[in-house]
Amino acid sequence: MNGIKVLLIEDEIKIADFVTKGLMAVGVEVTHVTDGATGLKVALEDAHDVLVLDIMLPAMNGIELMRELRESGNSRPIIILSAKVDLEDRLESFQKGANDYLPKPFYVEELIARIKALTLRISSDSKEAIVYKPET
Repeated sequence: MNGIKVLLIEDEIKIADFVTKGLMAVGVEVTHVTDGATGLKVALEDAHDVLVLDIMLPAMNGIELMRELRESGNSRPIIILSAKVDLEDRLESFQKGANDYLPKPFYVEELIARIKALTLRISSDSKEAIVYKPET
């Protein structure tokens, strides 16, 4: 997973350290910010392959951050990490532009697998098109 850049927007330092160490152990470059307003600024200014985003953040919640990103035309994949586990919260996240949702507590190995799957899906979507040419 070398070369993948993740923006982690998480205010709980213990979780952020756990995620950062796990991702760095497999060669992922991690930028970590602790509030939504800073997260939005960094997401709009810097190139990251995936955003890993908490919902309950200071300064701007994750749903609002995601809405702002999507309205600006940013289509970068977003994985939600949240203690909010109700179906309504999950559905709202998908409606606002999340690509994936991982409830807390979680295994960092599963987060790594989800990041890998998203980045592979995005890179394979952009590499080549399948064209059907019927025989005449």
